[in-house]
Amino acid sequence: MSKKSKPTAEELRFVYNLINKGLKGKDLPDEYLHLYESGQLMFPLRTDKRFFQDRIKEFEAASDVLLEDLKKKADPVIAKKREDHYNQLAIVAEDILGLLNSMKARDDGTFEYDKRNIDGYTNTFAGNREDLARELHSNIYNAEKKHRAMNLFKRFLVHLTAETPAFPKPDISELYKYADSNPEELIDLLNILAQRRFFIGKCPVCESLG
Repeated sequence: MSKKSKPTAEELRFVYNLINKGLKGKDLPDEYLHLYESGQLMFPLRTDKRFFQDRIKEFEAASDVLLEDLKKKADPVIAKKREDHYNQLAIVAEDILGLLNSMKARDDGTFEYDKRNIDGYTNTFAGNREDLARELHSNIYNAEKKHRAMNLFKRFLVHLTAETPAFPKPDISELYKYADSNPEELIDLLNILAQRRFFIGKCPVCESLG
């Protein structure tokens, strides 16, 4: 399996649990290797340091959000509004992904993903990075149009800037550039956001919720 394969929700929970137990730095890939060599690893063997750095960043951000939510448990109205907001943002991520959530890297450097043909049927295609970028461009355009009301798309972009330095400012032109420069990384990030369903950073809605 490719080291570029996206972590499933189950793997994210597994890694977060390791971090919560105090594993950090070299401990995390060492634990993966130990489980792999003993035949107990249920996920791909991860050797990329950035994979674990990203998971630590997500976990720490999630911990902050959860702690804040715990403090606000006395106010279920605010908690519900925050949950609804995050769910709306996750839907934006899903819409930008479209069928690209099925993307898999192939050994020959191309990518396999689902695509809907002119008859409305879904088939599996193989394409290069330019093909991925082209699909993303179309999805971004349609998602922005769909979520333009109440500035939901713009609020999603605010949160996206907090997730990665590859997206420096909340502007749709920057999102198109990101899709062109590293489409597979953007797809991986969107998949994580759609599954995780919470977001770091603060948009105007988050600010209003305290």
